[in-house]
Amino acid sequence: MLTVALGIAVFLAIQIVNHSAYRAFSAGIDMVAGKSHLEVVGPGTHDLDESVFPKISSYPEVRAATPLAEGYVSVSLPDQPGEYLHILGIDPFTSAEFQTWRLSIGAEEENFDPEAWLRDRDTVYLSKPLGEAWNLQAGDTLEVQRNGETTTLKVGFLYREADADDDQATPDRIASMDIGWFQEFFGTQEKISSIQVLLENPNEVETVKADLEEMLGSGFRVRRPNQRSDQVEVMLSGFKLNLTALSMVSILVGVFLIYNASSAGVVRRRRELGILRSVGATRRQIMGLVLGEAAILGAIGVLLGIFGARLLAAGLLGGVSQVISLQYVLLSIDRTYLSPLHLGQAVVFGLAASLAGAWFPAR
Repeated sequence: MLTVALGIAVFLAIQIVNHSAYRAFSAGIDMVAGKSHLEVVGPGTHDLDESVFPKISSYPEVRAATPLAEGYVSVSLPDQPGEYLHILGIDPFTSAEFQTWRLSIGAEEENFDPEAWLRDRDTVYLSKPLGEAWNLQAGDTLEVQRNGETTTLKVGFLYREADADDDQATPDRIASMDIGWFQEFFGTQEKISSIQVLLENPNEVETVKADLEEMLGSGFRVRRPNQRSDQVEVMLSGFKLNLTALSMVSILVGVFLIYNASSAGVVRRRRELGILRSVGATRRQIMGLVLGEAAILGAIGVLLGIFGARLLAAGLLGGVSQVISLQYVLLSIDRTYLSPLHLGQAVVFGLAASLAGAWFPAR
């Protein structure tokens, strides 16, 4: 049972962490892109001239468009070293149709104050769960490093995703700022990261995409927002495959341990098995007894492994987040997600390992 439990715990924990990493990145993309059908980007992070925006917003098939700027800063927290903040520069006058979040002040919902948004420079608006995780409230200051320079940001309001349950929300390391103040803060005047686009007819995405690419010319890319998630998924596929292969080794080792345990069990019960054969039990019945015992013990081990996987996955999140952030893309995984598919795989592999290990001793 312990052999199966350990093998399944390692395998399922790796699958949980892999799935959680993808969910965390996808959730960030969903929040950045909002409800947009297409996004226009330049060759680099801040290489899109904001003068392109009027051309796109006036295109006949475009229902709405909004400019977006993105940047990163390192955050200095007393008890949490190595934290970062993904800041979005947002235009409040054109972004309303794209937002998947709403602003809140404290625990009570209030109307957003556009004057404060436009008036207060170096002010960011954090997600509610992130504010709670970092013990920050509206009006607090946050020390950050931008391009090697230390400066401070003021926390304006706390927002949360629309229709999101606070118990299920995650500290996504994303904050928002007025796009004009963002350009001042990062020194990217007249430059933006992307233009988010909503279409009159979502079914004509490919047609409009081709038309916009032709209109803008070379040096511009028009893509679906989920292509960013797909690109990261491809980039991380080798890393995830390595982790999965290593986790499968634990199940393979378990097969040999189960084989040894089952062999010892059969030898110890040789006299009882002989008596059963002498009173008429068939070889198939004896084999069924040995395999049935292995299946029952394996099933108990699988259940123990599932519970252990959640604990093990929680311990692995920090290390996997750090490796992905150093090697691929900045990512913070704050919550684990258990997929029914991975749960089913764990049950199948656990029972298969138990039966495979007991097969030759039963024969």
